[in-house]
Amino acid sequence: MRFERLLNSLLQSAKARARGYRTHKNFINMAYLILGKLDLRLPT
Repeated sequence: MRFERLLNSLLQSAKARARGYRTHKNFINMAYLILGKLDLRLPT
């Protein structure tokens, strides 16, 4: 049950960040970026 709540919370965050975009594809892409926990920092 706890995993489902965590996943739901992360998806709600993605939904909030993708708000205002025109397609559902943008929501899906935002969800992948958040759930994938990619490190997008530039190397220094």
